[in-house]
Amino acid sequence: MAVEPPDAQFEVWRNGVRQAALSHVGDFVDAHCTAQLARTGVDLAADVLVQFVSSGKCLRSTFMYLGWLCGAEPDDAALRASAGLELLHGFALLQDDVMDDSPLRRGRPAAHVQFGDWHAERGLSGSAWRFGASAAILLSDLCLVWAEQMMRESGLPP
Repeated sequence: MAVEPPDAQFEVWRNGVRQAALSHVGDFVDAHCTAQLARTGVDLAADVLVQFVSSGKCLRSTFMYLGWLCGAEPDDAALRASAGLELLHGFALLQDDVMDDSPLRRGRPAAHVQFGDWHAERGLSGSAWRFGASAAILLSDLCLVWAEQMMRESGLPP
């Protein structure tokens, strides 16, 4: 049985949904990192998180939005809510990389490695590895909280 290639029009739509979801996540993360993390002195958090999320395929947010479209009209608020799933997925992957001590995620240094390198480059006291792992776990916890917040503040009625 031959499998037909995906319809080109669907691929264009799917890429549009991915770009919109990533834009919503990027805007949300930038705003919240500026407001909530500026005083930490760790200027890397927003970059690590946006880079981490933007390298994904956004399948979860696409499927959620497709589910929305099965019973409702296209809606930017629904797309914003579905984009929050990318932060929820980030929560799980960030913790998974720490638990497995994975050096790479999607071909790039894992978040805990980037945080550890940041610590070492500044010659800070203590273990760079411990700092990296701790920072990645805290960032994953933020992803969990922000995923819920992003969905709640999406503009969809409760």
